Order: sequence, then structure tokens, then C-alpha cells
Amino acid sequence: MAISNQVVDGCNTLFVAINKVMDHASNVVAPSI
Repeated sequence: MAISNQVVDGCNTLFVAINKVMDHASNVVAPSI
């Protein structure tokens, strides 16, 4: 089953965005602990 490059690119973009959000969240939460 072949997955189109467009779908793979979309997933990669989403994954990167989630990682950025997680990094930002950890940076915001960490100082308050």
C-alpha cells in the first residue's frame, strides 16, 4: 500500500508543529514548578 508524498509531508509538518508546541509548553510550565 503506497502512501502519497503529500500525505507524508502533511504528517511530518503536523509532527514538527506538535513538537514545537510541546517544547513551548514545557518552557512555560518548567519555571513555575
